[in-house]
Amino acid sequence: MKLKTGMKKGFTLVELLFVMAIIAILAGFAIANLQDSTTTALTTSMKNDARNAIAAEQTAYANEQSYGTATCDFKDLTNGICPLEGTDSDGNVIDIGTTTVSKGNKVVIETSTCDNGVDGYSVTVTNSQVNDKSITYDSCTNSAIQTTALPTT
Repeated sequence: MKLKTGMKKGFTLVELLFVMAIIAILAGFAIANLQDSTTTALTTSMKNDARNAIAAEQTAYANEQSYGTATCDFKDLTNGICPLEGTDSDGNVIDIGTTTVSKGNKVVIETSTCDNGVDGYSVTVTNSQVNDKSITYDSCTNSAIQTTALPTT
């Protein structure tokens, strides 16, 4: 391209706007992918907390012949350590173990009696940043850890 004498080299305003539009579109894709990655990471941490609670319950039952109950929100804990409470043979409440809770997660462990009369428990993990799902496990059905959609309010 020949330049007219007296004209400076450089980009026109239209060319600059075109490049800025392309960068904005690419940034939009990157932000959407980042949000999906964050949700996936939080869901994984919720599943890990459920697995830790299941292991703690199995250990507690092996040691004390009793499943524990707990409602633990990370923000209320020291170092994410959640105590499990159970009952001894006399009906007294005792500490029977601990589980860990990751930042932002809330773990609820409840005891139950299964249909066949055997002791059981359920674990539910939620996270305030993942508003549309929870992680659940029920020892009575002995199913895999489930990702459950939360009801909309």
